[in-house]
Amino acid sequence: MGAFYLAIVALLVVGIARRLGASSLIAFAAAVVVTAMPMMLLQFSTINNDSLAVLLSLAAVYTFLRMKDSAPVTRSLVAFGFAFAAMTVKETALISVLAVVVLSMRDVVVGEHSRRWLRVTRVVVSAGVVVAAAGLLRMVVYPMLVGSLPDNGLQSASIVDSQGTPPFNLVAGNALRQASSVFEVPDGVLVGVWFSVAAQVVVLVALGLPLAAILRTTSIHEWASRRRLLGASVLLGIPVFILGFLLLLLVSGLPAFFQPRYLLPVIVLAVAVAAAYVKPPWWRLATPVALIFAVSVGVTLLASPHWAG
Repeated sequence: MGAFYLAIVALLVVGIARRLGASSLIAFAAAVVVTAMPMMLLQFSTINNDSLAVLLSLAAVYTFLRMKDSAPVTRSLVAFGFAFAAMTVKETALISVLAVVVLSMRDVVVGEHSRRWLRVTRVVVSAGVVVAAAGLLRMVVYPMLVGSLPDNGLQSASIVDSQGTPPFNLVAGNALRQASSVFEVPDGVLVGVWFSVAAQVVVLVALGLPLAAILRTTSIHEWASRRRLLGASVLLGIPVFILGFLLLLLVSGLPAFFQPRYLLPVIVLAVAVAAAYVKPPWWRLATPVALIFAVSVGVTLLASPHWAG
């Protein structure tokens, strides 16, 4: 199922990039980069709900862009429906709610002036209902039915039963929590943790800084385009999600950056949006660079021991 989800995610990245104005070559390169990310390969090849959260988050954005000829109310409701499904799977899919709100507000701004306040209210209320309903299901309804808050206990048990070893993220997290300092954590575990963190930071910086520079130099009258608004929402989402992520770990008593996979929905959407900003002559380098990256990851995986994560 993970491989099937990853294939759909690749198609959605291509679809979003193309509908934001990227060439087919650039959209293909973006899909290659996404599917070759080590963190993506790890999460889409193990038992977890992060893969489905990424898929549904992208589906919410793509659905809105795809239904450009439908009534604004219809495409907003359908997109919010996908965002709601994503939120019930994983709270990290909040970026999909933010993206749909931004795109829906664009429809309000470029639409008729009459009763605009009513349309703004509808968008805000819709987003609130999505977040509140997803939280209600996870924090109230699920515990009433099952008797405990949702966690990855069953997923962990499934992995242990099938392969005899616990999930890599749990090994790393338990080692970090039990040690008095990071220097006491087994080297292989610690390297795996910080390598995944470093990989996420590099991707965020590589995508965020050029995107921010492009948006900063964009003419003000072009801000109404879907590409600019989605780019702005991604740029807003990156620091908000990182700070919220760190705060959540602090409140939960977990080590910082224990779960860098929580940033995946933001990162994958950022790749799709950033692809729309690649213009000649840089587009000629996109496919070779993406393929070199994918081959390098493949060679590294083949040369790594099975326990390296």
